[in-house]
This record gives sequence, structure tokens and C-alpha cells, in this order.
Amino acid sequence: MGGLLLSAVVGAIVGAIVTVYLQKRLTRDPAVEIAALRTQLQEHVDSIGKQVTAFQERVETLEHERTEAEQVSLSARLQEAIAVNYQMFVKNDSDQEVAIESVYLVRKTADGEVTLSPDGKPKNADDWKIPPHDARVLEWVAQRDPYHYAAPYRPWAKIRNANPCAVCLRLQDSQQAATD
Repeated sequence: MGGLLLSAVVGAIVGAIVTVYLQKRLTRDPAVEIAALRTQLQEHVDSIGKQVTAFQERVETLEHERTEAEQVSLSARLQEAIAVNYQMFVKNDSDQEVAIESVYLVRKTADGEVTLSPDGKPKNADDWKIPPHDARVLEWVAQRDPYHYAAPYRPWAKIRNANPCAVCLRLQDSQQAATD
């Protein structure tokens, strides 16, 4: 009986050794695949991290520009609008210099907004920079009289007195457009 027990124990040990040997030989090592997947995952995480960083920088830039634009305070009053000669008094109440790129006139209608003039630019070599807490008169020549731009949209004869127009200022750089 002792021999039978001994042979059963030896058989079990040999079976376990053969099983371990065959399992190692026939089964792939998952450590190699796990290492490859870990590398790919790390590359994706790095890529997403770079995208998040770029997004955060862009949001911070936009927030900074918005803050700067909110600090710009302008008031504008059209002084003269005869044919193609226009003068406008613009006052800068902000703490920073404002550079105006162009001026254009719009009129609100039932269908939306109608642009009455193309962008007006400074006359000659004049620049439209207004120092902080200062004012100046801007002069420009419209390419075409705004009355003619509005002609297709006017069902009445006297458009000049019928609807008020808005003067829009297009500011340079990150400064927003102002209307009056």
C-alpha cells in the first residue's frame, strides 16, 4: 500500500511539473502584451495632455482678450454726414490706447441689419489711434452715399428721417467693435 501511495504522489508531482512546463510553453506571456498596451496608452495620455494644455492656453488667451475688450469704453457721436464726407467725435474713456481700423454704418430693419456703407478708412495718412482718456474727431470718406445702399430696402420716400442708423467702429487687435 505504501508503494501505491508513493507512486500516486510521484505521479501527481510529475503531472504538475508537466502541466506547468506545457502551460509556459504553449501560453503566451501577457507581460509583453501588457507592456505594449501600456506604451500605447501612455502615448494617448500624453497626446490628450498636450491637447488639454493647448486648449487651456487658448481659453486663457481668449479670457485675457475678453477682459481687455471689456475694459475698453468708447463713446461716439456722428457730427457730420453730408454726401460722402463724414466726421465723428470719439471719446476713449478707458485706460488703454484704442486703434480704430474702420467705420461703417448699419440700419436695423424688420429682416435684420442692413449695412449702409462699406468700411470707411482714415483719410490720407491719418491714423485713428485714440490715447487713454482722450477724444478726437475722425474723418472719413464713404465709397458711396449710404442713402443709395438703403434704397432697395426702403418702401418709403424719406429713409433719412425714418430709421436711425448705427455707427459701428471696428477696432484693431483684440478690441471688440463698438456701436452708437
